Amino acid sequence: MVVEYVAGAEGSCLSFITQTPCVLLQCRGSAIPLVFPQICITVGLSVLAQYLHESASNPFKSMEQPVSLGILVTFLLVFKTQNAYSQFWQALTALHGVLETSRILSLTACTMFDWDKREEKDTKEEQDRKNAELRSRVRRIIRLIVLHYFVIIEYFQRGGANSTTDVKLHDELREDIRNLTGANEFVMLYPKEPASTPGSTSNNLHANPTQVLFWMQLAAGRVLASGRCPPPIINGFNMQVHNLMKEFGNMDRIDKTQFPFPYAQIVKILVIVWVFTLPFFIVEKCGPWTSVITTLAALGFFGLDEVAEILESPFGNDPNDILLRPHGLRLMSDLEMMYNGRDDKLDSVFDEEQPMNFSELLEGQFGRMPSSQDSTFGKMKASLNIGNSFDAVHPNPAVQAQADHAAP
Repeated sequence: MVVEYVAGAEGSCLSFITQTPCVLLQCRGSAIPLVFPQICITVGLSVLAQYLHESASNPFKSMEQPVSLGILVTFLLVFKTQNAYSQFWQALTALHGVLETSRILSLTACTMFDWDKREEKDTKEEQDRKNAELRSRVRRIIRLIVLHYFVIIEYFQRGGANSTTDVKLHDELREDIRNLTGANEFVMLYPKEPASTPGSTSNNLHANPTQVLFWMQLAAGRVLASGRCPPPIINGFNMQVHNLMKEFGNMDRIDKTQFPFPYAQIVKILVIVWVFTLPFFIVEKCGPWTSVITTLAALGFFGLDEVAEILESPFGNDPNDILLRPHGLRLMSDLEMMYNGRDDKLDSVFDEEQPMNFSELLEGQFGRMPSSQDSTFGKMKASLNIGNSFDAVHPNPAVQAQADHAAP
């Protein structure tokens, strides 16, 4: 969820007092305003029940409260909410799969495609031309990865039951894609209309994400044809493209699949009947507290039903939906870093003439743990014999020379 709230990550005896009011009074993302009409109706029925009780004309006075109906409603509502929550986490998992696969594709293109290859048979001009051509293809692949993600955003924001009606947002989504495409690509994504058509007036609600994946794999095939990448690497790249298509399919399935209508209809009918008749059953015993108890019941039953409906379509623009655009901005930053970091020179922190040995670090900086973790770290280090087993296999040459000299 995108709505953040104060939570006791590091609890204390005052956490409840200091943090609970912040949670109770937060309005953004709250379900209480969404069920306020139902609460008002329930309070009004509670007042009516109080009046009928005082006038001895309550039609439910001699009837027992149907507890079994309340148990049934509770079970059906909790089942619906849990399934919606599970669907929300599946959507979040699929989204992270798209982002992770996109980064893997960029890593492969930036590190495994040989854009600095030198061949003796080619002149320097020819080598520079081929290297520049391959760099251009790598840039195109990276741009297509970003384009694919922003096409996905428009696809979910403008398609399905949870599509947005904000005209300004329609134009912004289309403008994002326009800035990531060339003139020919944009016309292919949105055919049969001028390229300058705003998203809010376009006949094409969204582009086809699969078309961008086709362009991506086509670019990879041309890299293979140029001989600048081994076939196994290209095969792995193509598999990641297929994974990207699969994760998008998972997101689309979740976004377009609502809870079965008959089940949702029955749950709403039973919740309405149970909550709205509750005041008439409890007014005799609860008296003036009837309004308070029925208000809490309305908040619980109607609130959970509202939460379930929010969670089952997580790619919209509601406060509790998953915000897709910030993930795209971070993706762009990471892919830019990968491309521009191809020629970075890394440091040699350890002496290259000595064997790898972390003992000094483990005894120094990394041996300093917070006081609450000292005992745990000590036990772990002792159980793993960190800092000793490696020295036994790969002793420090200087130390070993001293030991040999001291030996009789």
